[in-house]
Amino acid sequence: MSGTVDRIWSQYGYDIEDLLRDYYQDELAELYSKFPNEQSTLTVEWSDILRKDMELADYAAVKPDATQRCFEKALADIDKGPDIDLSDAHVQFKDVEQPLTIPELKGDDVGNLITVRGQVAKASAIKPRLTKATLRCDSCGGNFEVHQPVHGMNKPNRCLITDCNGQSFEPVFEESEFVEHQLIRLKEMPEDADGDEYLDIHLRRDLPGSVKAGDRVDITGVLQTDFDDFEKVIPDFWMDAHAVQTHETDYEDLDVNSQKEEFEAIANGEYGNPYELLIDSIAPSITGDDKIRTVKLAIALQLFGGWRRPYGDGRYVRGDSHIGIIGEAGTGKSSLLEAAEKISPRSGFVSGKNASQAGVTAAAVRDDFGDTEWSLEAGAVVKAHKGLCCIDEIDKVDDKALSSLHTALEKQRLEFNKAGIDASLRCETSILGAGNPTNGEFIDDVGVIEQLNMEPPLRSRFDLIFTLRDDEVYEKDKQISDHQLKMRQLSGLVERGDVEPEEADLISPEIPIETLRAYIAYARENVRPVIEDDELNEELADWFATERSNASKSINRRMLEGIARLSEASARVRLSETVNENDIERAKSILKRFLKDLEIWYPQNQDGQTDVTHLETGVDQGDREMARTIPGLIETLGDGERVEIDEVVRVAQESERINKPERKIRKEIRNMIDDGRATTDMTDDEVRLL
Repeated sequence: MSGTVDRIWSQYGYDIEDLLRDYYQDELAELYSKFPNEQSTLTVEWSDILRKDMELADYAAVKPDATQRCFEKALADIDKGPDIDLSDAHVQFKDVEQPLTIPELKGDDVGNLITVRGQVAKASAIKPRLTKATLRCDSCGGNFEVHQPVHGMNKPNRCLITDCNGQSFEPVFEESEFVEHQLIRLKEMPEDADGDEYLDIHLRRDLPGSVKAGDRVDITGVLQTDFDDFEKVIPDFWMDAHAVQTHETDYEDLDVNSQKEEFEAIANGEYGNPYELLIDSIAPSITGDDKIRTVKLAIALQLFGGWRRPYGDGRYVRGDSHIGIIGEAGTGKSSLLEAAEKISPRSGFVSGKNASQAGVTAAAVRDDFGDTEWSLEAGAVVKAHKGLCCIDEIDKVDDKALSSLHTALEKQRLEFNKAGIDASLRCETSILGAGNPTNGEFIDDVGVIEQLNMEPPLRSRFDLIFTLRDDEVYEKDKQISDHQLKMRQLSGLVERGDVEPEEADLISPEIPIETLRAYIAYARENVRPVIEDDELNEELADWFATERSNASKSINRRMLEGIARLSEASARVRLSETVNENDIERAKSILKRFLKDLEIWYPQNQDGQTDVTHLETGVDQGDREMARTIPGLIETLGDGERVEIDEVVRVAQESERINKPERKIRKEIRNMIDDGRATTDMTDDEVRLL
């Protein structure tokens, strides 16, 4: 053993053996029973070493390799029975002091045992990695061994056997040694990331497969650098992992318990109506009419969320709400997304423009990451698991990413089985998406749903969809521009230090962002509201049935679930375990605003304008009636022969049963021709049924 190992062993050998015997009896018994096939490593808490001896703990932190070898010697030496040989077992350490983030890593940390905190952005397939290569020289025929580093590859340029300078060799696989290996890429938590820094980490022996893309983790290991690669002026960091710990709670980075009294004060209304405070704390630079306040309230409730729980048949009912905002340019939709992302305790942000499937959800990608051709890369939706994912320009998401997004929204889980990667990624994530209407702005004589610029399968997954229009109304324009200019003026004066503190408060959120993030995290972690009153449940069911009977297809059962989720979120704002009548009414009012926006809520739909089926399938009641009626019109007007298309359109427009614009009637006739139910003449002026 090296001098450092000898020195540590001579001073602390007995202490190390005592530590293992005193603190790790159960862990040793498990290792004895599983070694070597099921388990080959004993993990030691650094805090236990600190309790035993502070200087030994310091050695473990700054001389981790030498200290590790001493622990492995002690593991092999302690009494464990005649049939157990642990000479090839390994010891690894975990949880060294406070976790560091990736930007906090410094050159002074190289060679030290540290713990780093982040999110797994990418994970390779698990494969054997060469640790000791046995090579046969083509010149002398002898075998020699070449030990391989954790990172990179050691390739000899000549035979290592004495007096032989052969430069050609063949691997001897049966005499070489391998270890299970996986490479992962760790990045900052999305809600904290200012850049794209990362740390590649090698998982060996018992660690491969312990994490997957999207997991939030603390990883203890020895920080290393590519200093041997002299082509790099600034070498990259990498880590040889000792231990991996996934986060047991959802919001480990936030100090929530110490602020409990402040949260209760907000929830109890000591600073004012908590719902109004939330509205005024989300993007305070954006103002407008009651619709904007409704949208902000909906986003606030989305951040608090309902809660996920199992049904008796093994299915889960989701607690996350999905919201879409389709707006014209300059209406503030992107600013609302940015504000929500900053407030959410867990969040991700991605633009649909040019975003790949890997960027939006997750994908098995072919690249040069690690020693394999394929790796699993987590996208924004997976990274924001149990939080909020904001997707700007959602109307520009490509088809492949869109298909994966449908699955993520519906099942809240993504399955992968490709190229040696077998993984299931959880994505219990709320989606806040924003996009533009089909023509960039809303056209008055075209139905709103037709202008949403999202296909029916995607828009049917959203609990709420709001439209924002840049209407030219003097009073509204004056109010918004006054507020916009005042915010800009005050922010400049504050930055220069030219205003009093109370004036500076005018541009600040009613609830400071850090307090609001912790408040949301506390509510999501600790409050699980339920409609406990059977009578209240009965009233909600009666309201739902009544609305459906008054206005057919104006609401469906998915929307009833949406009301339940929003009601639970409303109760969480009050930190209440009980959903009350006000929570339900608040949720219903938001839903009505959404349905009114999309021209589904009566009186519009009583005029035959649209219904909820149109939103979810692209076909409404009028479309179905038109499809049934037009073939009969063609048959009657043509008496079995050709009839002018203009005549069919005129009569169809006069029919109270159809009530559709000319362009839709002509489109339906064209669909009949295209799918072979009708034929037309050479000039496309006349049509006849087939």
